[in-house]
Amino acid sequence: MATPSSQSDLPGTSNPIPESSSNPSVPTSTLFLLSNICNLVPIRLDSTNYVLWKYQVSSILKAHSLFGHIDDTLPCPPKHLPSSTLGTNSEINPEYLQWLSRDQALITLINDTLSSSALAHVVSSVSSKALWLSLEKRYSSNTRSNILDLRSALYTINKNPSESIDQYTSRIKALVDKLAAASVSLEDEEILVHTLNGLPAAFNAFRTSIRTRSGNISLEELHTLLISEETIIAKTSAIEAIPTAMAAFHPPQHHGSRGRGRRFHSTGNPNFNSSSNSSNRGTNFASGSRGLGSNNNFVDTGNEINATTINLPDPPSPWNTHAMQTRAKSGIFKPKAFHITTALPTPTSYTEASKYPEWRTPMHEEFNALQAQGTWSLVPRLPSMNVVGCKWVFRIKYNLDGTIARHKARLVAKGYHQETVYMTQPTGFQNKTCPNHVCLLHKSLYGLKQAPRAWFERFTSYLFTLGFVASTADPSLFIRSVGSSLTYLLLYVDDIIVTGPDYLYISALKNQLALEFKISDLGPLKYFLGLEIQSSIDGIVVNQAEYLNDLLHTSGMTSAKSCITPISTSLDLYTIAPPFNDPSLYRRLFMHKPTVIHFSAVKRILRYLCGDTSDRRSTSGFIAFLDSNPISWSSKKQSTISRSSTEAEYRSLATTTADLYWIRQLLYDLHVPLKTSPILWCDNISAISLAHNPVFHARTKHIEIDYHFVREKVLRKDISIRYISSNNQLADILTKPLLSPTFLHLRDKLLTQPESSI
Repeated sequence: MATPSSQSDLPGTSNPIPESSSNPSVPTSTLFLLSNICNLVPIRLDSTNYVLWKYQVSSILKAHSLFGHIDDTLPCPPKHLPSSTLGTNSEINPEYLQWLSRDQALITLINDTLSSSALAHVVSSVSSKALWLSLEKRYSSNTRSNILDLRSALYTINKNPSESIDQYTSRIKALVDKLAAASVSLEDEEILVHTLNGLPAAFNAFRTSIRTRSGNISLEELHTLLISEETIIAKTSAIEAIPTAMAAFHPPQHHGSRGRGRRFHSTGNPNFNSSSNSSNRGTNFASGSRGLGSNNNFVDTGNEINATTINLPDPPSPWNTHAMQTRAKSGIFKPKAFHITTALPTPTSYTEASKYPEWRTPMHEEFNALQAQGTWSLVPRLPSMNVVGCKWVFRIKYNLDGTIARHKARLVAKGYHQETVYMTQPTGFQNKTCPNHVCLLHKSLYGLKQAPRAWFERFTSYLFTLGFVASTADPSLFIRSVGSSLTYLLLYVDDIIVTGPDYLYISALKNQLALEFKISDLGPLKYFLGLEIQSSIDGIVVNQAEYLNDLLHTSGMTSAKSCITPISTSLDLYTIAPPFNDPSLYRRLFMHKPTVIHFSAVKRILRYLCGDTSDRRSTSGFIAFLDSNPISWSSKKQSTISRSSTEAEYRSLATTTADLYWIRQLLYDLHVPLKTSPILWCDNISAISLAHNPVFHARTKHIEIDYHFVREKVLRKDISIRYISSNNQLADILTKPLLSPTFLHLRDKLLTQPESSI
């Protein structure tokens, strides 16, 4: 291995290069880098930004294969060519001249990124390595006093009232980076504690929720949550600044109004059709009611409360959200119709259930089944035993047409992680001869932490003995392939789906499972996880009609007028609006302070089913097709805030790529491998360019590194990304509010059909 030349061989020493030797030209890539280094590294090194400067410069040098001059992976070759005799050869080595030319170009490149104060300390450096080490020694001082000062600043950091969360976390990041440059690493948990300790009192609730969280949280996720909490606090402060915002006035009678001059009839929960009109008196403000009865909720805080009587000012006139004079504004209302259900109520205790024969029968069946399986044996109760309780859980199962299929009773134990479990005897089924004995469980029971694991391990172990293999894409999917016989089995909790072309083996498999486990054959698949499946000669049709009907029935909007699209194109959920009077009716996205505008948007979606832009996070959506059939789709809000549309599209591109690879692996496990690479259609040219360009761009510096795996997949031709116009982008139907013609056009391309035509 060639050794680096001595310092006397470098420029500026007593051994200069002969003038007769012509230095080779610098490589074109290095010349291009020299001419563009100011654009690639916009900052100039000084005493405050060494970590950031080092990261940018080292990344560029590694990308252009120049960092070897600094870390000695490209050492300096000998200056002279080896001599065939014992004498000294005066011929200059061409490789040495090339290396020296690149090294001098590298010195020039680094000098262009230095400030005048930093440049003054490296003027005597004769090589790029010496220059780099000089800068590192000066700006990454690891003296004890410097480390103590940085630690002290981190321990005592506090968020200033005038600075944002971004500025506050940037200050913390700067201190952590300086400690890292001084070879002091901090755990994420320690940084998280310092970040929470420096928050003001307005973040007390947020601080408590993070500290009581059971799972770990990354610093990136914490930053995202802090940004959202800051936005919520800002909106709350803006609303509280309105004098009448804290008083909620409600009319004594609720009459629904759609705001288009037409009254409509309420057949369900009247709270879903309540208007935002206010009453003439603030009588409901004291009770906090919705205009229907009094408020009987009390909270004991342990503090003494002195009640005083205050005179409320007259409330403002009702907000006029519609200029037309409607019948509702004129006091003309249609009487409400109330419906009484005759369905048997679901009991909450054994005492209540024992009154009805419909529930007594399933309880006896459950108890007899547990006895037959030898789930427990009765043993005398000892003082040292940690005996857990048990209770009955009841549930009504329905058919597809809404009729009651059966009443189901299940015995649930209130256990945790005990290896040996003692349980009290079930209520209503105590042994008369040994009433004080307890049940020593020999098998897991519902409710125990061991139950799901024990059931899954036992079932999968038995499947392995039958020749099944677990899928690498989905641990709940098992495949058996023997010759031309192919069988798929999907397990979800205690529901099992079996399919395949070999009907004889499927019949034999069901018999084998029935011998080992107590199972019920429900026949052909019709309903699973909220999906209704209808099979025909032409294929399979999937719908969620029952789920939607249940949702509309719960919301009391089964008779509401339908609409074509699920969301209005002009809706702005970020607008400050009066708070919604019953937040328990709508707690999906806006958990903190739901308003009337948010609930109106929900009713718009429900009306669409019948027939957000507030936190600045983009929504990723995709639809995966196998041939011409959609087999998977998703619409999910991104976990972080993007600084540009290109960044948001690129994150969505990476997320979709990961899902496509999961689908590809799943199809491979199902013995249906793809013959060609999947094609990903994207309507953002900039995102496509980033996916094809292996050089990091300035727009990508805020994107996490794990999102850049999409570049590797594109370079390996494992996936093909192509452009499609926004007019034909099917995924827009999942992520954007669209006009009716566009919505209907994209919906038809998804091969959806009305339920009446199925």
